Amino acid sequence: MKFETLWRPDTCGCEIIYEWDDSEPESSRTHRLKRVVSTCDNHKGVSPDTLFDMVLEENRRKNLALSLAQSLVHTIKLENYSWRFDSNRVLIVEFSGLTASEMKDLQSSCNINLGAGKVIVR
Repeated sequence: MKFETLWRPDTCGCEIIYEWDDSEPESSRTHRLKRVVSTCDNHKGVSPDTLFDMVLEENRRKNLALSLAQSLVHTIKLENYSWRFDSNRVLIVEFSGLTASEMKDLQSSCNINLGAGKVIVR
C-alpha cells in the first residue's frame, strides 16, 4: 500500500510530501517526491526534484557524520553532537569531548565517506 508523509527535515525549513510503499522491504524502500509544500531560503530557485535530492542528501550527511563519529569513538552520544550548515551548505559539526587526534581522524573519515569539503569537524 502506498503512503504519503509530510517531512519537515531538521536540516532546513522546507516542507516536503513524499510517497513510499510499505510492500517494499524497509531496507530497500525508496521515497519518491510527491510535492513540495514550502521551500526555505536556502533551497529557493531549484526544481522540486532537485530540492528533494538536496534536502535528502543534507539530512543523510548530517546523520552519517554522527555515525562516523560513533564508529571512531564509541562513547559519542547524540548529546555530544551539534551541527549547522553554513551559507554554502557545508556541514559544520562539533563533538564535545573529542581529542585533537580524534577530530583529525573524524575529518579524514568524513572526507573519504561524505566528500572532501562537505563536512568541517570543529
